[in-house]
Amino acid sequence: MIRVAHLFWATLFVGLVITLFQVKITVQQLGDERDATVGNIHETRERIRQLELEWTQLNQPRRLTKLSHDFLTGFEESRQGTIAPVDAIPVRPEDMRPVMLLTIDEAANARLNQFATSDDEASRVGSLRPIHAPDLIASVINQSGRNSAGSE
Repeated sequence: MIRVAHLFWATLFVGLVITLFQVKITVQQLGDERDATVGNIHETRERIRQLELEWTQLNQPRRLTKLSHDFLTGFEESRQGTIAPVDAIPVRPEDMRPVMLLTIDEAANARLNQFATSDDEASRVGSLRPIHAPDLIASVINQSGRNSAGSE
């Protein structure tokens, strides 16, 4: 009977030692992660402080005025009354049409028809769509490239 009790207490003691060792390792890992996080926070704060100092130095009015005189021809410092109020800005008419309409390439049109149903928005639009300046520039470049390739 005494041997069974000794075996029970020895097993319990070994189990406690293993559990405490695992807890110790876990706490050390969490401490290392916390220290790394705190270090990252301090590095980030220091970098933010440096960037704010650089921004303050770059935005000095005297420096900006000198740069504008050096690089902007015809620059004049603003005087009172030179900036118009917001009410003076004209309002864009709601019925204003796009500047140009660009036809969709046949490949893109075929891609649209592949997914189009009878109620689909793309099938009602047809081959015309309103374009903006970047699209217009790209289309002019593509058309001039096609024309020069066809003429060769």
